[in-house]
Amino acid sequence: QKLWESVMGKLPNDLLTANYGIGDDYPVYYVNFSDICEYQQFIHKLRLATGKDYNLPSSEEWEYAARGGNKSKGYKYSGSDNIDEVAWYKENSNEVLHPVGQKKANELGIYDMSGNVWEWTRFETTYLIKTPHMYEIRGGSWSGNEYVCKVNSYAIKEHLTSSPDVGFRLVIPAQ
Repeated sequence: QKLWESVMGKLPNDLLTANYGIGDDYPVYYVNFSDICEYQQFIHKLRLATGKDYNLPSSEEWEYAARGGNKSKGYKYSGSDNIDEVAWYKENSNEVLHPVGQKKANELGIYDMSGNVWEWTRFETTYLIKTPHMYEIRGGSWSGNEYVCKVNSYAIKEHLTSSPDVGFRLVIPAQ
């Protein structure tokens, strides 16, 4: 939330009124795909401010990182077969978000790829022909069950929809 606020000037209004977790170290939520990726939105402003090529990960990049990349041990969840070690989900979250980095990291040292908030990816699908701009979200969330937190699980969400259990993760090309 600290990065979002520094780039955008304020937190999303729905986040402030809902209060599923507020603080510098919490993931931002109640942001839709367009809030993040459309021209003059978050990623565009962050690129201008830093000169770096930030983006959302593709679905494949997201899953590769969640599985632990070239250090993968084949876990069901990102960093463990024991979900309680690595994820905030329906059974242990008390129905709110938690600050990032409180659970065990995966093999690449990345935190919270299972649970806490679903994460938007750049993967656009034709899942529903009548509804354009459907994107994959990955990772499960504080409100989901164990199944949706597995590294191979995903859901489909319309690009203008925001909710208290969806946020995002940024990637930057290796130098």
